[in-house]
Amino acid sequence: MIADRRTRSYGGALPGEAAAVLVLLPLLVALLISGEYAQWWGAPRGWLILLDTLCFAGLSAAVAVAAGAVVARAGWAWVVGACTPLVLPASLVGSAWIVALGRNAPLGGWVTVYDGPIAAAVVGLRYAGLAGLILLSQRQAPGPAATVFAARRAWWWLGVRPMLRSMLLAWTVVLLWASAEPILPSMFLIHTYATQVLIQTNALLDPAGAVTLAVPMLLAGGAALTMLMPRRLRWTTTGAGPGEAWSRGGRANGWVRRSGAGAVLLLTMGVPVVALVARLSDGAAFAAAWRDAWPELRHTLWLAGIAAPCCVLLGWLLGSCWRHGLAQRRWTLVPYSLLVLVIPPAVLALGWGELASRWPLVEWRDTSAVLGLAYVLRFAPIAAVVMLVTSLRRSDAPDAAARVHGVPWRRRVLRVTWPTHRRGVVNAAAVCLLFIVTELEMSLLLTPAGTNTIGVRLYTLIHTAPDAQVAATALAALLTFVPLIVVAGAAVLWRQT
Repeated sequence: MIADRRTRSYGGALPGEAAAVLVLLPLLVALLISGEYAQWWGAPRGWLILLDTLCFAGLSAAVAVAAGAVVARAGWAWVVGACTPLVLPASLVGSAWIVALGRNAPLGGWVTVYDGPIAAAVVGLRYAGLAGLILLSQRQAPGPAATVFAARRAWWWLGVRPMLRSMLLAWTVVLLWASAEPILPSMFLIHTYATQVLIQTNALLDPAGAVTLAVPMLLAGGAALTMLMPRRLRWTTTGAGPGEAWSRGGRANGWVRRSGAGAVLLLTMGVPVVALVARLSDGAAFAAAWRDAWPELRHTLWLAGIAAPCCVLLGWLLGSCWRHGLAQRRWTLVPYSLLVLVIPPAVLALGWGELASRWPLVEWRDTSAVLGLAYVLRFAPIAAVVMLVTSLRRSDAPDAAARVHGVPWRRRVLRVTWPTHRRGVVNAAAVCLLFIVTELEMSLLLTPAGTNTIGVRLYTLIHTAPDAQVAATALAALLTFVPLIVVAGAAVLWRQT
């Protein structure tokens, strides 16, 4: 009986494992076209690029963790606001910072975004919201003893030390994600392995060399996922409440925390937006830029509107399999599907290029179907994480009781399952929608002729148009995305505060 129960449990997890293989399929296909490894790793060139990447991404991750810690102390609303640069097109963020700290900016003679440390700080500020989410989700209250007894060096024992593990986790996640970021470093003239992968793919037409260069970071990402993934099902519910802060204090202390968070948000969004507005010539130029960019905006929103629900459905399947594996302490392939997030998207695009040349995708090779499917398989792991976290907060007792009492499956889904999952579904759909709208790297390689996305348009204008036109187009895209960002933020904050 026990063996039969385990067999049925594992058999129920097979669809999730198959979905994980499907998500990793473009990456596996890309690895098959890798070239001669001695070209990169038999000489110092590849190792120097890798070292430069780790130094740049490590500094960016340190800035992100520091800024994320400041924002996280102010609460969920501030953290969600700090995530705004992460869900904006990288070309939009890069163009805004080039206008603010470029060579022609007021401070261009002293400080420019083309300096390595400044560029790393800008990239780190973009990921401050991600670090803040990790820190805020892992926080713990000091406990009742801290309010009764006076502890020596309480700032260390009750403040800093409990955060060290969470800060290391946030630093590692941002390091992996920032190392795979090719657009911002390339715009700031910083050479990393992700930018070299893009150069090998687009300029040198060497896909085998591009994949070979990405293999060490792929192995590093797999090792990091193995170390970071939990071994059993658990969820901490004894920490601080959603509205509480890490440290004690009254209104004055709360004002200080909010002031620090406001300063971080001013750096992440205020400076580039003010720079864009300053470069805008007049309202007529903005209206003309918005009309010119509307076809790309409409096409981008159409793709995102179709792909985001598909991401949620696939993420639901992945998250359920992941949760069952944690509950039974059984190994599962689902966590490794997150590798598609920490590998340069150009590598995934190369895999999709190979898949699109074969049946059955060859029939849709010259359409946006391949690009939409690439969006789904890349961002479905994000939906899986959201659904997993949501499922850890709920109980399976209502579903089990409905099955025991013979409730019809339609009524069970509408009255029992959906009310307990709708929050996770809305959050996952909102997050995936924003990531799809702002995706650029795969769009550069997979967008068919005659169509374009807003990210690709901005990236093209940066190299071909004057700063005033770039600023006008960037502001038009920003104002178009603001309603989506507000709705997504409201969905994430739903019942958090």
